[in-house]
Amino acid sequence: MTVTARLHPRHAVAALLILCAALGALTAPPADAAPRKCKARAGTVYKDGSTRIWHERRTLFACTTNTFSGKPRTARMGPWTSGGRAVANGSYVTWSTRRNIDGTQVDRMWAGSVDGRRFLSGARAIPASGTGPAQEGPVQRLLVTDYGAGWVTTTSDVVLAIGGFSDTEPASIGALPAPLVASGQTVLVGSFPGTPAAQLAATARLSYETGEMDDCGGSMTHMLLVTPSGAAGPVGARWSGGAPISPEICNV
Repeated sequence: MTVTARLHPRHAVAALLILCAALGALTAPPADAAPRKCKARAGTVYKDGSTRIWHERRTLFACTTNTFSGKPRTARMGPWTSGGRAVANGSYVTWSTRRNIDGTQVDRMWAGSVDGRRFLSGARAIPASGTGPAQEGPVQRLLVTDYGAGWVTTTSDVVLAIGGFSDTEPASIGALPAPLVASGQTVLVGSFPGTPAAQLAATARLSYETGEMDDCGGSMTHMLLVTPSGAAGPVGARWSGGAPISPEICNV
């Protein structure tokens, strides 16, 4: 004689739920497989799929998932002020802080990678050159690229900054108002008072080329071009320096 066991309907539902949970545990991805990303933040000045940059009170922060482990990492970039501005890509940020000097609003310049390593820290907007010492000034436009920065001031001064040490002099592209003289990691590309700052800034282009390089360094050449009024074509500067080192990969 065959004996058939019958479950009470409530017991049958419970058994079905247990079975579904067991199957779900077998097919669900582990918690570590969940997408990792930087949290949304108030005060955000830049974001993309891997990086977010924001300010809290008087400090600028960056979070990135462009790390060896892929886990989000947050770094303190530096000071932030009301009136400051920032531009960034997924790996680098250039920003300005505003200050009042003798009743005049001026900007100081900062730049670094999103892991918190800076290569500019409060530089004056107009670096020392062959025509005079460094000067204060407000900035019309900021530019950023990997390990490089640039800006145009409201008085139509054009500046290039590089992240790595350079043992070469910056080279002119086209006819510039004065010979190029490096000042630390910045160079005054030229002053073009005959061209309105907004017009000049709209033509500014910052780019770079890489030489031989790996995670332990190498070389990069940065180029900043503008087109002043009446110029036959773009003019500017190119400057070669060291490439960044990845501390997560290269033990130096």
